[in-house]
Amino acid sequence: DISDSLTCSIWDIDKIVEKTRTENKENSSKLRKISKELAAFKAAEELESAEMAGEFAIIVKDYEGLNPGELKSVASEMTAKMENLLFCGISDFNGKAAVVLAAGEKFQGDLGPVCREIVGLLDGKGGGRGNFAQGMGELNNLDKALIEAKELLKNTGTQK
Repeated sequence: DISDSLTCSIWDIDKIVEKTRTENKENSSKLRKISKELAAFKAAEELESAEMAGEFAIIVKDYEGLNPGELKSVASEMTAKMENLLFCGISDFNGKAAVVLAAGEKFQGDLGPVCREIVGLLDGKGGGRGNFAQGMGELNNLDKALIEAKELLKNTGTQK
């Protein structure tokens, strides 16, 4: 019986379920706030180490363990702070490679083809357009994909 598992009477189950839902909602809100703070911290830390290619700053990094949403938050924080940034973040998440590419406002190209090429090395699929692209793939060739991503973004940054 469920009331035995919860160590309460059957009459209190509704109250306990409601309390659990409220706590879950509060914890989810706190987690979102902390995730945003973490993204801002990671962005500030990474922007200092950006490598220049033409007029663009390049950041390519393995953000192991970040989920795709967190990876997007990091990319968003970075591109909001640096309008000439070309970013590629790859993360080993739940046994898959999540890939996010983003560019600051100065970028007038299309990151979709770049993303498809990177994710193709990971036997995955992805795409996008303009200043944002994403995809998922396998973890094989992760190191090669990071190296290729850096070269592709450098070439993209130096093209006029």
